[in-house]
Amino acid sequence: MLFTILPKINRAESRARPAVAARFLRTSGPLLVVVFVLLSSRSAIATEPAPRETVLFNAGWRFQSGDPNGPHDSLDYAHLRSWLLPSGDACLSANAGHHRPDGNPGQDVPYTQNDFDDCTWRPVDLPHDWAIEGPFVQDFPGATGKVRYWGPAWYRKHFLLEPSDEGRRILLQIDGAMSYAAVWLNGHFVGGWPYGYTSFQLDLTPFVRIGADNVLAIRLNTPPDASRWYPGAGLYRNVWLLKTSPIHVAPWGVQITTFDAAGALATAQVKVSVRNDSAATQTFEVRTRLFAPDVPNPRGC
Repeated sequence: MLFTILPKINRAESRARPAVAARFLRTSGPLLVVVFVLLSSRSAIATEPAPRETVLFNAGWRFQSGDPNGPHDSLDYAHLRSWLLPSGDACLSANAGHHRPDGNPGQDVPYTQNDFDDCTWRPVDLPHDWAIEGPFVQDFPGATGKVRYWGPAWYRKHFLLEPSDEGRRILLQIDGAMSYAAVWLNGHFVGGWPYGYTSFQLDLTPFVRIGADNVLAIRLNTPPDASRWYPGAGLYRNVWLLKTSPIHVAPWGVQITTFDAAGALATAQVKVSVRNDSAATQTFEVRTRLFAPDVPNPRGC
């Protein structure tokens, strides 16, 4: 069983106002939803945009506990908050519209710089919880799990982008970072996310280098007494590198709502948010395909 929903042509006019396509369908049984965004032949970018690519980014990190040369108040959330909030607008639609201040916080910290030698840092692969490694301290409160999970810790990763990535949007998705994450790329502060239990995305595109060494630096700093139970520490879930065309489905941009479910039939609404991160208005089509799991799809997979 194959359903194809082809909405009217939509225009995404700016990064702040993604186009939304919605259609209703009548169906029965569970469905798998696949969304495609196709640029019109009138597009100024290309008629065949680069496909979306999701790269597992867990291997080849370096880890170090503590800040260089002692505590850095300039790296704490109270100081970074004005730069962090704009990067979280996509996840805070009700409070969107934050403007990033001028400046580059953390630029004087050695750990954020590309030329810093991190060879003495411990190699780790993610997910990584540095606190669970101990040591266990019986004098700590029971809510801590008897291990120290608080205090600053850093992760760094070197990676290369190929010439074929030129013109694409490069996003970092972190599924779990405990907590008050702050992210730099190639010495530039990108943004972050304070809450340790939810995933978030950051746009790396303005700071990437094509065909050259790129260095990510991530600082985490869970405060003492931050939890009534053991919260974990570090980059404790998967990390992903996402590559898309400038016209792409927005982060978590597919929503399915079921109405009037009765017996074997239900009415479902599929809503797709599309971002236009190019410099011009673009014309595109959104195609949504829904596959019933009990019937092979036409591609045989």
